[in-house]
Amino acid sequence: MFALLLLLQAQDTGANFSPAVKALLDTRETLAPEEFVRRIETLALQGDASASELAGEASNFGGIGWPRDPEKACGWFERAAPQRGDSAHNLALCFENGQGRPQDLARARTLYASAARLGWVQAKCALGTLLVSGRGGPKDAPRGVALCREAAESGNANAQTDYAGWLLTGANLPQDMVAARRWLADAAAQGQHNAEFLLGQMLWNGDGGPADPGAAVAWWKKAYAGGRADAAALISRAAFRRAAPDGKTVTDREAVAEMMHWLRIAAAEEPDPKRRKEMADILADIDKN
Repeated sequence: MFALLLLLQAQDTGANFSPAVKALLDTRETLAPEEFVRRIETLALQGDASASELAGEASNFGGIGWPRDPEKACGWFERAAPQRGDSAHNLALCFENGQGRPQDLARARTLYASAARLGWVQAKCALGTLLVSGRGGPKDAPRGVALCREAAESGNANAQTDYAGWLLTGANLPQDMVAARRWLADAAAQGQHNAEFLLGQMLWNGDGGPADPGAAVAWWKKAYAGGRADAAALISRAAFRRAAPDGKTVTDREAVAEMMHWLRIAAAEEPDPKRRKEMADILADIDKN
């Protein structure tokens, strides 16, 4: 699938595109991918900031007709950054992560602050995390936490997840499991995959509220679908609990099949090499018997 189409879904969420870009998006299905790319880049070079943002996003992701090129993506973001908060934020990410630009955390701070002034709410928390950690300049944890809370209260799912993480661990804020669970639920409801993963853990353990193993597994499956490969091992473990509630005697054969399905996924995809080997060893032991 043309990866850019994922980005173009932003059309339906009120993305700030110029009339020229909107008109081009309306005709994209009639154009060859290479021609669509050429026209977007032409608009960008003519000074259309929304076309530059679109070109930058597409160059970041890559896809049919649009080669992945982080350096070129950062260049497109740079063209639009004075006018667009999302572009300033994305350019800050280039400098923070050292992808497409040499890492420069001080520059990233400046750009996140600019993005926030331009109305890009998520940039507040991105700047906040740098202030909390002292990366790229002086450490100022209280201000950093306050910025993330502002973004979280504005409804930004990424900020809600970051803020919940501090509440969950007691880092930079007094630990508050109930509040952490509430913020994670808000973020997970918006499809934030890290929030889905963490909320699943809280529901499984009964942290911050009643335990709900079924809901935990449902959130882990969403998280896995969104890229959290480490959720597979947790889903497998939950299926084993259903298959053998006493840890020994199997009473649910369907749960066994689900356990094996997710165990195989974990043995192949678990990001942590040590845990991946553990899953593979368990799978090998089961297959022997």
